[in-house]
Amino acid sequence: MSLTPVVPDSSKRGSSADRADGNVRPHANARKHNTSVPGPDHVMQELQRCEPALHAWLAESPLNADQLVRDPVGALRAANLGMDEAVLLELEATMRMIVRKLDAADSPCCA
Repeated sequence: MSLTPVVPDSSKRGSSADRADGNVRPHANARKHNTSVPGPDHVMQELQRCEPALHAWLAESPLNADQLVRDPVGALRAANLGMDEAVLLELEATMRMIVRKLDAADSPCCA
């Protein structure tokens, strides 16, 4: 199991957090000491950095793997991998956005 998916180069497209003046708005849930939102590249780097420790945590118990399936971000917190909370919040927001888009694609269209 690899947590290293291919992510398109985010520098070539704008982020929804980008403003017209070029400044990035902090995530609403980001801790006050962190003034910027980690981008997708930083989130992927953190996941890659923590991958070996995550594999070890998953090997400890089948319950850990079950938790990862049911609540990925909660499992990453429970595994205590040393990931920054801002990274976890950004990952959680991204996952919620994906779920909303999938739900919208599955719902019937009203004409």
